[in-house]
This record gives sequence, C-alpha cells and structure tokens, in this order.
Amino acid sequence: MSLTPTTAHPERRAALAELVAQLSLERLQDDRFRGGHVDIGSPSVFGGQVLGQALMAAAQLARSATQARKEAFERATRRDLDAAKQLQGQLDAQRLAARAELAPVHERSWWDQAQTHDVARAYQTAVTFRDEDQAARDAESRIRQELRDRYGVDVNETGADPSVVQAALADREGSRRER
Repeated sequence: MSLTPTTAHPERRAALAELVAQLSLERLQDDRFRGGHVDIGSPSVFGGQVLGQALMAAAQLARSATQARKEAFERATRRDLDAAKQLQGQLDAQRLAARAELAPVHERSWWDQAQTHDVARAYQTAVTFRDEDQAARDAESRIRQELRDRYGVDVNETGADPSVVQAALADREGSRRER
C-alpha cells in the first residue's frame, strides 16, 4: 500500500505527507517493525496511529509473503521443467535405442537367424514402446505375424504378455529340436 500525497491543496498535501511519515515503519526483522509516534502531549499513544502502523506492517508482511511464495513457485516450476526435460531426454534416448533394436525385425534374414530369446526380447521391446511410438507398433505387428507364421504362436491367445510369448516360443523351439 503506497500513500503518496496527490492532493492539489498544499495544506492537505502537507498533512497527508505528515500522516504517511507517522505511519511509515522501519523493518527490524522479518516480522518486527519500529514506528514513530505523534506527540499529543500525553504519555499515551494515539490508538488510531497504532492501528495504522499495524495495518502498514501487515501490508508489508503480506507483500513479503506474496513475493516469497511467487519466487518459491517460480523456482519449483524451473526445477520441474528441468526434471521434465531430463526425463523427456531419457525417454527419447530409450525410444531411439528401441527403434534400433526393432529395425531388424522387418528383415527376413533376421528371422532366419533369430534365436528364441532374440524374438522374445524384440517382442517385449515392441510392447513396451507401442503406446508412444509408431515404429514400435509396426514392429509388434510384424513380430505377431512372424510368430503366427513361423512358430504357430498366436499372441492373442497368450494374452500378449511378453513372458508368456517367450515361454510359448521356448516350447515350440524345444518341439522343433525333438523332431
């Protein structure tokens, strides 16, 4: 709250300036202030002045608290944005690694040489990233097709759980070796 003499009459301006001076406070600590007093010819302090100074102190404390909250919010926002950027960078790196890992599933030669654990790992990676990456969805589709065509494993029957798919692959692989 700022009290500035703005009245056009010089007498009123002087009176207002004196009132503002009497209500002005010196901040001693975070929540302690010192103010002057108007000598009214008695040892008592004029109650209106005390109330005015208390309101001035409250206004200063409110401004300080508001500023502190604003600064704390801005710091927290910066920290959160930095953390979000860092997490996004990690996710982007993981997504790129997943794409590199999944790229070979589109090649026939990979399927001709892939071991059961390679297929299971690729399927797990595709399932992990399918919700946020089109390349992973495409790889999952190709893996499902190859599992059905090459191994006779229908992923939908396994509930699409990567560990169940891996067990089904291992079972089919064991059956192939016995033949």
